[in-house]
Parts: sequence; structure tokens; C-alpha cells
Amino acid sequence: MTTPTPGQLAARDEVIGDFRRSLSGTKHGVGTVPNMVKVVVREAMWQDRVIRQTGERVAFSSFSEFVTAAPLNGLGATLSQLRGICRDDPEALDALDRATGNRQGERTDLGVNHSKATDKKRDRSGQHLRRLRKDFPDVHAEVLAGRLTVHEAAIQAGIFPKRVSINLSAAESAAETILRSADPTFAADLARRLLDGLQRVKSDRSGG
Repeated sequence: MTTPTPGQLAARDEVIGDFRRSLSGTKHGVGTVPNMVKVVVREAMWQDRVIRQTGERVAFSSFSEFVTAAPLNGLGATLSQLRGICRDDPEALDALDRATGNRQGERTDLGVNHSKATDKKRDRSGQHLRRLRKDFPDVHAEVLAGRLTVHEAAIQAGIFPKRVSINLSAAESAAETILRSADPTFAADLARRLLDGLQRVKSDRSGG
């Protein structure tokens, strides 16, 4: 890797400054944050730079430290905050996951009050994206290109089972939902199992 020049280190700080202002909503709004994440991670700008206001050189050993460090050194934010803003941009989420290296057990929500259900959902999405990147690169590429959502890709790769809601108060509607959503082999197997189950129920009720 080429050693950055002093000018390049200072230029990184300009980008980081824009990143921080985007997070606070004072420059272009938070809508620019996902793109900032991609650039800062791709170019590893967070690792080492010179703060223009002070001339101080600052380096971080982890992306999490960079995110949570107070300005001017860091962003003064949290990983949970970044993930929340980037939730609709799979490429940005993927960049965040690569930057953090799936640091399990690391606290990422300091200073932010998120519901456990929301955090769990985001963590599951991150796990699926990580698995796609590792084991299903072709499907992962479809997610990054915006042609599949993480959920759709996880189903296609077999990581996450396909689920549909069925109206159990209307048999015709339930049957149409299954036939429309399921593989014909599954539908036939389900029909057979339902018939077998009904026979067992009738037998049990009749006492024989």
C-alpha cells in the first residue's frame, strides 16, 4: 500500500469534516451519509489523517473507535446510528460490515437509545449480507447493484426461509396464497401431509 503524502492526509480530513457535517444535518442532510461511508471505507480515510485545524496527525486501529471518538478526531457518532441511516443502502451497509470486521460483542449503541427489536432486525440483516458476501458472491453482487434486497437475496441463497402470511379464516384464500407463492412440489407435499393429518385426526376422534 502506498504511503499517503501530507497533502493526501490533509485532504482526507476535509472529507471526514464533510462526513461529520452530513451526520449533523448541517451539510446536504443525512442523505449523503451512505455515499460518505462508501468513500471513507473504500479509501481507508478513517485510519490515518492530518487534522487541518491543528496540524495534528491522528490514527485509529478500529473503525468503531473512529466513529465514536469526539470531533475533531472522530465523528462523535455510533455504529448503530450509521447503520440506521444506511439501512436502505446495501452497499453502504456492506462497507460498514467490512470496516468493522464483524466485531462481535463490541458495543455499538453507546449514547443512542434504540429498541432491542430494531437492533436485532438490523443485526440479522448484517449477518445475512455478510454470509452472502462470503458464500454467495454472485447473489451478493445483485444486492449491491440494487436488483435484490438483502431479504430477497437471503431467500434466493437459502439462508432465510421464504415466508408468507396466510388467512386461516378463508380456505380458498389460503390455498391461492400457497399456490401463488410456493413451489409446486412443496404445494403437493403440503396437500398430502394435510390429508394424512386429517385422517389421523378423524381416527383419533372416532377412537380407532
